Amino acid sequence: MGIIIIIATLLGGLAAIIYFWEKIFGRIKKIFRGRSQKGWKGIVLEGRYFAWEGPQLHFLKDIPPGTSPPQLLGKLNSMGFTACYGLKDRLEPHLAKGFLQVFETDRSTWKKALLLDDGEQVMMVKPPKDE
Repeated sequence: MGIIIIIATLLGGLAAIIYFWEKIFGRIKKIFRGRSQKGWKGIVLEGRYFAWEGPQLHFLKDIPPGTSPPQLLGKLNSMGFTACYGLKDRLEPHLAKGFLQVFETDRSTWKKALLLDDGEQVMMVKPPKDE
């Protein structure tokens, strides 16, 4: 009987420790999730985030590219951006003119290049002068 009480006490203490650590890690996770949302430049379209600048954008894991939503190019242009596609192998002239590559991203772990249907061109954007 005494051993059962000891085991129950130890298990109760262990449960309290686990609960405590889950609370601490939950708070830490929220802090870092909030930080990962700051400093990004992009737009939300149909619940997806498309970015051309971000604090860790170029350090995120590349996942296989996909085609861009058809309305994204028009949406960016209607907001005063100059959006276009550039050949993957010849981005330097676009970058020299102030264009930036657009990626779909979750802003914390991955990014995905946006391709034109031919698969050879990526989406680029040039922010308005006042941004």
